[in-house]
Amino acid sequence: MATSNPTLPVIPLPGLRLEVLGNYLASLGLLRLLARKSPSVRIAWQDGVLQVVGGPQNLDELLNALVGIAEKREWSPYERQWKREQQKATKQKDGRPLAVWRASADEEWVELFDAHDVPLDRVAFNPLLGSGGNAGQREFVKGWAQVVGELQQPPKKVNRREELRAWLLGEAISWMVSGVAAASWFSSANKIYNSGQSAYHEEPLSPWAMALACEGLPFFAGAASRFRPPPSETNSVNPIDSRSARS
Repeated sequence: MATSNPTLPVIPLPGLRLEVLGNYLASLGLLRLLARKSPSVRIAWQDGVLQVVGGPQNLDELLNALVGIAEKREWSPYERQWKREQQKATKQKDGRPLAVWRASADEEWVELFDAHDVPLDRVAFNPLLGSGGNAGQREFVKGWAQVVGELQQPPKKVNRREELRAWLLGEAISWMVSGVAAASWFSSANKIYNSGQSAYHEEPLSPWAMALACEGLPFFAGAASRFRPPPSETNSVNPIDSRSARS
């Protein structure tokens, strides 16, 4: 008996090539956002071009989904709720303050925290995120807040949807912002990228690029599981429930 296999929609996005680390992060962020409505969505690279498989039916549907997120500011929240404890742990050269914070933190922050820090006998930082969320003077949270604000309320003459389309397809864009702390991931956003020579270059970045890159950060969660510290450490820790189970 003949069987019919469904044909999955495939959307090529040549603007997200892997030559740039930030494009890889943005691709993961795109996957994470699309999976909210299409859990079966997948991404892959063919001949260096990102392919979105099994999600939106076409590019227009994909663009509408992302613009809707930007309009309503429905990005995953990005804040360093653990910043004070991280400073304490770094000063003490002891990972316990962060481990205690993690044990009682709200679930929505744990995955993001795990992408930044791992509290061992000392704090281990994810090199992708500098020293737990900053690389020198670059603070990724501030850059994220700037671009999501821009995306929610773009300048009057900016067509937010068309700029997104052009960026995803690798075409020329005109809407860029500067000072969004993205140079660690997007080489073109570096102030001085040719060290040792006189060339000087500072390139603003599409706000879509930074927003999507930050959306992909939780995929790099590195800690293993929670623990419950002794009562002397904190009085606010609740027993771990089924929602805390993590692979």
